[in-house]
Order: sequence, then structure tokens, then C-alpha cells
Amino acid sequence: MGLLPPPESTLRQSPLTFWHTANMNVAALALARTIASTWDEAHALAGLGRRARAARRTADARAFLQQAQEAFREVDADEAAAIAAELSALAEPE
Repeated sequence: MGLLPPPESTLRQSPLTFWHTANMNVAALALARTIASTWDEAHALAGLGRRARAARRTADARAFLQQAQEAFREVDADEAAAIAAELSALAEPE
């Protein structure tokens, strides 16, 4: 799942900020997996899902957010409910 640059009109931040944040999420995901932290992995996946949503890559956003939701449920974190709401919003037409 590669991220593509979003159209300029969809950004509220500069493209550099967008990519910096996306790269931080990728690095955070790698680190979370290295140290076996499911909670941190879930947060990184949620961040990647939000970046994909901002780039209008709905299928990627859904995949990342579903993985995040599963990870949050695994550690019984309250964030799973917020991710469920984000997934529901993805299903609605824009």
C-alpha cells in the first residue's frame, strides 16, 4: 500500500508537512512492531489510515484503520470505538 500525494486542494498543510507526518507514522509502525507494542502499532496504523484518507485513498485508509481497530481491540483500548466511527464515515459518500 503506497501513499500518493494528495491533491493540493485537499491539504490544510503543506505537502512537505503531509509527507513528514506520513513518514513518521511509517517509522512509528516499524518501531512498534520491533518492540512488540500493539498499542503503539495501533496508533501508527491509525495515523497511516488518516493520511491515506486525506490522500483520498479510501481502500488504503480502510485497510489501515481496520488493522488499527483490531489492534486496539486486542489491547482492550477505548480508541477502538473512535476508529469504528472513522470506518463508518469512510463508508458514507463524500
